Amino acid sequence: FVSQRRPVVLDGLDAHLAELSRKWTKENLSERAGDCMLEVEFSDEGAARKYGQGMKQTMPFRRFLQSIADGEDSRYLTTQDVPTEIDGHPALYGSPLVALEGDFPRLPELAGSLVPASINLWMGLSAQGTSSGLHHDFHDNLYSLLRGRKTFRLWPPSALDSMYPHGRPVKRWPNGRVVYSEQGNIGPDGVDMDEERRWEEKFAAEMELEMAEKAVEAGEQGAKRRLQAANRRLDAVMDAAMDEGSEWLDDFDAMERPAQRPATSGAAPIPPSFSRIDADLPPAEIKKKFPRFKGFSSAITCTVEAGQTLYLPAGWWHEVTSQGFGGSKDAPGEHMALNHWFHPPDNLDAEAGFSKPYTSDFWPAVWRGRCRLAAAALGGTANPGSEAGGDLVLLQAAGLSHGPVDHHHDHRHHHHGGKSCCSGHRAGAGYRPLKWDGPWGMGRRHHLNRFLAVAAFQAPAKRRRGL
Repeated sequence: FVSQRRPVVLDGLDAHLAELSRKWTKENLSERAGDCMLEVEFSDEGAARKYGQGMKQTMPFRRFLQSIADGEDSRYLTTQDVPTEIDGHPALYGSPLVALEGDFPRLPELAGSLVPASINLWMGLSAQGTSSGLHHDFHDNLYSLLRGRKTFRLWPPSALDSMYPHGRPVKRWPNGRVVYSEQGNIGPDGVDMDEERRWEEKFAAEMELEMAEKAVEAGEQGAKRRLQAANRRLDAVMDAAMDEGSEWLDDFDAMERPAQRPATSGAAPIPPSFSRIDADLPPAEIKKKFPRFKGFSSAITCTVEAGQTLYLPAGWWHEVTSQGFGGSKDAPGEHMALNHWFHPPDNLDAEAGFSKPYTSDFWPAVWRGRCRLAAAALGGTANPGSEAGGDLVLLQAAGLSHGPVDHHHDHRHHHHGGKSCCSGHRAGAGYRPLKWDGPWGMGRRHHLNRFLAVAAFQAPAKRRRGL
């Protein structure tokens, strides 16, 4: 289904998610994550229950949970702002999931070699159904429904010209990834192609520097001149990237960069991927205003029940109606889902793409770097498991672990200054030694980067600014 870019509803959940519908009660969530501040969407009383482009307000998770317990169905928990990690890319998840780490896998086993982009909790209350609004996503979606029911109306990426998006589309890649004029030079896997070019140049320069250093150590003739040339090459690449404002030069700045703070309240800007078509309009008016749209009856409709998982490739248009479990007109029910978004794969060969879903190594290198940074922050160790499990897959995908798993080790979940790292124990037989080949590459500058990054993770939060 991934290689064919086809949606599919799967019976069952990831083994580590199946228990969450029972574990994540109001009391459990309030005790562990109640103080987390959230940006919650809401709709005015009497207005059509439509989210994704509405008003937002900030409140503690505890207050949101209480509003659901009180039967208020005007609020909806969706995606949250996240901090930037030290690799210059957004963190996988924000509040309240940062307080619930260990309950869910970062990389579900079902995802194979796909690289995670974000993880989100969706939660609300509904009796007759609330709408997400018609839109498409930029990532592949693995949507796990824990409670309630979701009805999806789907249209393929090829319907783009008839969907009237708010943005101006300039490219639709074969894997369904849509690029809008305001987004820049984006490739099929979602990477800025100019950024990828600079990253490849930097990686090649660091590889040459590494080779030159080894040549000097071996006493090869002309090795010193080669080392000098390699240093000049890397300096030139770094200077050019700095002039162009490359993101991967912001690694250390990102340590100091605070999370984006949500606004106190107000209307959210409408994303370019949302359609202008309003499902609440009469069919005749929709046909008049949007003549290329073939109508909502042209959709592929599927219903996802609690305990099922929907795989939805990037670029598929969808309008989602959420209904609460056990709800009625007088007593609306709760709906809850956890989704994993993945960078869309562009290697669509059914066999080769299974183990190497991306033609570029950019996202896999970022993922390997994150996993190794987390393991290195724990003293160069890696734990194949955690409370939720799934981290074995994460580490295997990153090349950190292989061979049998020893489940008798003491599995502990570690936190460093509010950020979570892969769980860790002493490396033993069956585990591959750490070898850093993440987005920072190799070479002397890389070693300095690694030293500072690991030190920042290990240091108390109040000392990080000094580092």
